[in-house]
Amino acid sequence: MDRNKQIDTFYRFTRVSRETITSLIKYEETLIEANKTLNLIGSSTIKNIWNRHFLDSVQVIDFIEENDKILMDLGSGAGFPGLVLAITSKDRKIPLKI
Repeated sequence: MDRNKQIDTFYRFTRVSRETITSLIKYEETLIEANKTLNLIGSSTIKNIWNRHFLDSVQVIDFIEENDKILMDLGSGAGFPGLVLAITSKDRKIPLKI
């Protein structure tokens, strides 16, 4: 699937702000660059990063209780789901430390 369609799909499912999409694009760029030497994600998933990794990571945000203050992501490796949740929880004004 085309990258712009993936971003649009992510936006439609999450309804995050343009600023959040911009932050995720920066994360995507950093991840792709780092992946060249660190092999953080499979090369076959890079073209589907928004659906395969970002959308997959953010789907658990609705299970975070409103009184939860801390979320721990053990062994996130490439930052999934921790970094995606940190970026999107800020957008939703969830005061969560990850």
